[in-house]
Amino acid sequence: TSNYNITYKSGTLTVTNASFTVSAPNQTYTYTGSAQGAAITVSGLKGSQTATIKYGTTSGTYDTTTIPKITNANEDKIVYWQVTAPNHTTQAGFYKLLMSQRSVTVTAFSGSSVYDGNVITFNRATLSGMVSGHTLNSFTCTGSITNVGSVDNIPSDAKIVDADLNDVTANYAITYVNGLITITQRPITF
Repeated sequence: TSNYNITYKSGTLTVTNASFTVSAPNQTYTYTGSAQGAAITVSGLKGSQTATIKYGTTSGTYDTTTIPKITNANEDKIVYWQVTAPNHTTQAGFYKLLMSQRSVTVTAFSGSSVYDGNVITFNRATLSGMVSGHTLNSFTCTGSITNVGSVDNIPSDAKIVDADLNDVTANYAITYVNGLITITQRPITF
């Protein structure tokens, strides 16, 4: 040290926030009668830091940690999110919650009868695809046949009403399968 004249100068050390990865894709569901929605995910946090995820219904306002969900097919919405973590750069964005209708099939009655001179009426149908617990509360299926060889396809009018939700037709994509009624000739005996 006797050979050196040492001058000390202070330095600056800058530590910037770390980054992380957020996965927040649009979420698409099919109507089940229950609320549906999943949390966004965060990965790549440094050290032992944990993230705080907040949601909101307006861009720039993140006022809940409750995971947003939707119940009905007509309830599509945009969810805004913000993720913060100590010593990490805050991130924000949005995704869509989408729900499609549930497919339901109404199959009209099919059958045959022997001609007896009277009008044959029918109003039966079967239903498949409804959510468990939802019942066929109101259904109209009309048609009639009088003559041999006459064929009517049904239903001509149908409406599904769910007892719990009053009118849930917006949650169902209804396909009607026509029935086929045939009348055969009555044998003549001598």
